[in-house]
Amino acid sequence: MFKKLGLSLMLVSLLNAGLFDMFHKDKIPKTPIYTLFDLSKKGSKIEIIFKPQRKDIGERLGFYVFYPLRFRYGEIGKDFYLVDLYDKKIEDNIRDNPYYPFALDIKIYELTKDGDEILVFDKVATPNEKTKANGYRVMDIKGEDVSVAERYLRLYFIPENKTYKAVITNLIDDDNIRGDFTKFAITVDRTKH
Repeated sequence: MFKKLGLSLMLVSLLNAGLFDMFHKDKIPKTPIYTLFDLSKKGSKIEIIFKPQRKDIGERLGFYVFYPLRFRYGEIGKDFYLVDLYDKKIEDNIRDNPYYPFALDIKIYELTKDGDEILVFDKVATPNEKTKANGYRVMDIKGEDVSVAERYLRLYFIPENKTYKAVITNLIDDDNIRGDFTKFAITVDRTKH
């Protein structure tokens, strides 16, 4: 009896510690996905293998980029302070201008059980009348609290219950941007169209 009780307590401890999830976790990331991406250099590229969550299957998966604006330190009301990356004119342009220049080649491949890659999405995202500048938000990036401008590219694809590989390539240089703190996201666009 005591052995059974001990095993039960140990299992509860493992569950509380998250070790059960760690050992049984699917290694392929599921949507939404946020990943570091260098938007400052032409030719920089990322590859992401992912699978949509069950609730995201059949939904519009959209593409977002996040540009760093300032670092945040300390606690509000105590020792809080900001370190701006740009002067106000450049920051306003990055944050509010839907035509702020970017060019991303986005390709998505369906990965088959036979090891083949089937191209299912192939578009170049550039500023246009549908691009949405969403103001800014705070994100944790590389352990830093960073205020970032959010840009929705207004491109999307509708996934099935399959595994995909996204290949994103930056097509232009941008001297304003600190590339090691920019992020790219694939997540569901739940806004009404």
